[in-house]
Amino acid sequence: MLASSYTAEPSEKLLAEKEIEKILAQNDKLLVDAQRAHKQRETAELEKSVGNYTQNANRLSQALEEDRFQAANPEELLWRVDKAALKQRTLLEKLLRQSAEDAHVALEEALAAARRTNRAALDAITRLHDQEFRLHRGRSGGLHQERREEVYVPGTPSPRPRPRPEPPP
Repeated sequence: MLASSYTAEPSEKLLAEKEIEKILAQNDKLLVDAQRAHKQRETAELEKSVGNYTQNANRLSQALEEDRFQAANPEELLWRVDKAALKQRTLLEKLLRQSAEDAHVALEEALAAARRTNRAALDAITRLHDQEFRLHRGRSGGLHQERREEVYVPGTPSPRPRPRPEPPP
């Protein structure tokens, strides 16, 4: 199955914080095994480790996408997942560049799973902050006026038209 064609099946249960930490540790170990297999030119072992990594990462990203996890401090946990996924993406990209063609499909699927996990963690953080904002807004009686800031990004058209200089007399 190609990574781009991945479709999530509904999760069966909530993932506890300890279980998420266990998945992250397993994924780190699987990538160490994949690096070792790569150095020893064992393509089958590399594909096996990367395949197991992909399954774990898909399970984790699915739980995060569906908000099916629980933690004492969800934001802290989500940032740890994000950091781990970024580290794992870096390792997978390096393996993909250095590996033989035979292992590319498995590595590309794992890389897509790592990206999904990274995106799912960031999206969950955003949803968490949105929820906190709505709760805060409800307690303060609502916002009377929304403040909108214009941001200028160099190299793009200015958000405000510049006044034209007056022609000389």
